[in-house]
Amino acid sequence: MNGGEVVAIGELGTIRNSNSLTSKYLNGEIKIENSRLRKGTGKKIQLKGASGNNLKNVDVDFPLGKLICITGVSGSGKSSLISDTLYPILNKHFYNGGSNTAHI
Repeated sequence: MNGGEVVAIGELGTIRNSNSLTSKYLNGEIKIENSRLRKGTGKKIQLKGASGNNLKNVDVDFPLGKLICITGVSGSGKSSLISDTLYPILNKHFYNGGSNTAHI
């Protein structure tokens, strides 16, 4: 399909010693050139104490002006964090919760 490939299973030490592309990044042997990374605005959206479903008093900063990803295993709270927590706050702020809502 369109997914990734599991390169190691186990503790961090196992992955670091796996001689995979991932281990080379983790060990600092390979780095992404800073010139290719977006600097961002230096601003952030900050959530404190987010709770609901599997979220238990989570604090998180979302840097602005950068491409960011929310990842995690099934049931870890990704949808609760974005769809049930962050989106309604932004929708209310920017659109006053009205009919001109943007959709994620």
